[in-house]
Parts: sequence; structure tokens; C-alpha cells
Amino acid sequence: MTKSIDVVPTWYWPDGVPRYLSPPRSTVYKAAVERWARRTPESIALVGDGVSVDFASLAERARSASTRIRRLAAERAAGERLRLAMTDATGIDGVVALLAATLAGADTLLIHPATPHADLAGILSGFGCDLLIGGDGGDGQRRPWLSVELSSISQVPAAGDGATADEAVDRSADATVGLRWGDSIMLQPNEALLGWAMAFRAFASLEKGDRFAVTHPLSSWEGMTGLLAPLVVGGTSVLPGASPQNAVEAAASGSVQGVWLDRAEAEALVESGFSRPGRRDPRQWVYVSVSSAMPVRARKRLKRLLDIPVLTAFGTPATGLVAASPQAWFIEEAVGIPVTGVDVVPVDGAGGHLAEPPWPLLAFANLGVKSTFLAPAGSLHGTAPGRFIEPDVLDVGVECRIDSNGFVYLI
Repeated sequence: MTKSIDVVPTWYWPDGVPRYLSPPRSTVYKAAVERWARRTPESIALVGDGVSVDFASLAERARSASTRIRRLAAERAAGERLRLAMTDATGIDGVVALLAATLAGADTLLIHPATPHADLAGILSGFGCDLLIGGDGGDGQRRPWLSVELSSISQVPAAGDGATADEAVDRSADATVGLRWGDSIMLQPNEALLGWAMAFRAFASLEKGDRFAVTHPLSSWEGMTGLLAPLVVGGTSVLPGASPQNAVEAAASGSVQGVWLDRAEAEALVESGFSRPGRRDPRQWVYVSVSSAMPVRARKRLKRLLDIPVLTAFGTPATGLVAASPQAWFIEEAVGIPVTGVDVVPVDGAGGHLAEPPWPLLAFANLGVKSTFLAPAGSLHGTAPGRFIEPDVLDVGVECRIDSNGFVYLI
């Protein structure tokens, strides 16, 4: 990677925020669930649909669900990797099933709830699905995958539902999670997902016991990051389900420290004339995901309505979070600065190579991302919006410019 002075001058980097992270030597399950089930078993890990689950219960349910997944896959030839897809990855049951799939060492594709039903069969076929959790995956015709209901996987453990010695083995280090990006499927390894969580946790200054809410579905990079980031510090992840208004009200009332909305939800709040109730806590904030420049007036209107810092964030399913506004300060026009563990480089979009001049001399260029937490080059099928121009540099296909202070401006 380039030195931090080449991207963000050290005097602009927020105090206490690490610039780079080494690849974690753990797994998502061990870092986000197992260690807290051992240290603080009664601490609340998840809140969703009015139900709370502590770390001990989450670990127990995930292990039991992993046993069920392994038994369903037992007829497969030895040595083959299980390809599992989820069309109903919502709420606490969805999180349990996802953790169980990683424990089983599966390649797990999370499908966005808004995906047209007519498209599912083609997506699952391209993925090579063996086991589908939720729905039948298409038009009802016979498919090569086995379909099961989410409830049959994530149910509370019953007596006699123990695992054999082989089933009890933690294979999460080999697991991957697939997120759709355009028509492609990006398989994210365990190290990348944990890196996303640790990077956002550091950049957003999440602390043990904090509660963080995200309205994006689990099948999005924001949803995945928002789920794992509070868990890795022993905090609480508030799962999607509430309306954006309710989520923001929770931030305003002090019941959560931060909320992550998408841009459409943020703009809907402005149009509705939503008025923030309650007291203001200096540690509370709202992130808004953007894929292009967000008008200054829109951010200012939302900030006036909420009386809470409104920060912007940009990322992709292949990179995780790329650039965002720190909580303490931001420039209205900028999406933010490169986050922990990420460098940005200019890319000649037409030529498909790194641009030679330094950023300050370029009117604009495509945004290139260098990170130890990139998805592996290539995809299972379809076409991704971005492309790898070097093994460690991804052109995300979005035009931007960056000033000499390191602020990123999407065009």
C-alpha cells in the first residue's frame, strides 16, 4: 500500500483512529460470537422483532443449526464444498442460519429480498446451489438443490440435538459469504468479512456495550458490516425490521449509538418532515450510504431535522466500506476519507490502468481501491460493475476526484 501521507495527510486523520489493520488471525464466529459467549454470556448480542438474544444463546443456536445443515448435506460426496443459498436471511433466525453456515464451512449466497422471483432459478443455477434455505428458488419445477424452511434450520435447540465429533468441528475459517454485485456474485472469505467489521468498528469508534442499528438487509455489504462490527466488540446489533423513522428515533432517544440508512430512506425522512424527538447525545450519529454525490442541501436538511451528525459512506460488495465521514467532522460536499485499511488510487477508466498524475492534477478519474480485504478477483457468473486492474487494485467503476487533503468526492 502507499504511505498514509500520499492519501490522507497525517494531520487530517482523526485522533485515535488506526490507519491500517493487519489481516485478523481469527474467524467471524470466534471473534463475534464465541469469545463473548465465554466472557460475557448474558450480554445482549442481537435485537430484532422485539426479541433479544444473548451471546450464550446465540452460540448455542448457531452450533445446533450448523449440525442440521451438516446432516442435510451428509449425502454429498466427501470432500465437496457445500454451496448454500438463503432467500430469507432476515431477523434473528437469518443471523443464526448464516453463522451456522459459516461453522459448517459452506459457501453461502445471501439473496436480496427484493430480487424478482423469476430471477432466482438462474441465480441459484449460476451459483451451483446445493441447499436452499427459504422458498423453492424458482417456478416450482424440480431443481437440483434441496429446499428447506428457515425455521427448520434456526429453531431453538431441542434435547438430543447434539452434534457428533465430526459435526462439532469449526470449519468457519474455510467459509465464504456471497454477495451479489451487479450480475456477479462476489465470494468474500472469512478474513475479508472480519476485516470489514474490524475496520468499521475502529473508524466508527464502536465500544463494548454499544448498540448499532442498520436498516440494510443482511444480503448487502452494509448489512453484513453493521451486523458484525458491534458484535466483535461485545456490543449489540439491532437488526433490520423497524422503519427508518423508528430507527432514527432510537438513535435520538439514546437507545442506540448509531444508525445506517440508505440514501432513499434518508431522502424519504426529509420529505416526510420527520422531526427528531428527545435529547441529543454527542456520541449519536447517522450514516447514509451513497453511490454518487449527495446534494449539500439534502444533507443539511436532514441534519437540521435530526439534530444529529449526518455522515456519508461509500462502498461495494467487493470492497466493503471504502470512504466515509468521521463522526467528529466532515466537509459537506465530500463523501469522506478512505477508511481504516483502505487506500484509494486514480484509475484511467478508458484505458483500464492506474493513472500516472497525482490526484490533485486530475479533474476526475475512476476510483481504484487497494485493500487487504478485497474479494478475490473474478466472480462465479455474470458481470461485475467493477474490474480488477491489478491483483490488489479494484476499479469500482465510479468517477470521483480527491483533493490534496484526502477527501473523496463522488461525481
